[in-house]
Amino acid sequence: MGHFEQAGQGVIKKLQQEFRNNLGSIENACNPDIIIGLSYHNIENGFSYYLALEVPNLDVIPQGMTGISVPAHTSATSQYEEENVHEVYSEVYNWIELNKYVLDQNELEHYEEFPFDYNPMTDSPKLKLHIPIQKK
Repeated sequence: MGHFEQAGQGVIKKLQQEFRNNLGSIENACNPDIIIGLSYHNIENGFSYYLALEVPNLDVIPQGMTGISVPAHTSATSQYEEENVHEVYSEVYNWIELNKYVLDQNELEHYEEFPFDYNPMTDSPKLKLHIPIQKK
């Protein structure tokens, strides 16, 4: 994807809209009502961001798309539906610290679930945030 500055400029919202326009090419989705955003902080001062649907396996990957396997993990999770989406991240990170957990972000920084009917260009943010954790 790129840098955090680009995300602040709405690049992810545009990516979400493009992905929604191509959902018909993913024929074997387990839950097509939930769009998943995967954030990997694997670039210095930046990150890679993928949009996905859960599928039972990676046997059929539509042209132009990439298959990603996310290992099972425990997550701190929060539902959010307001403008200042950064607040939910702060709240979850505080909860993690207060409840004696540590981050378990070897590769995956966090992921978000968006309802299919969420339009990132016109709607206030609606998401379920998941941050991988483990006990101290």
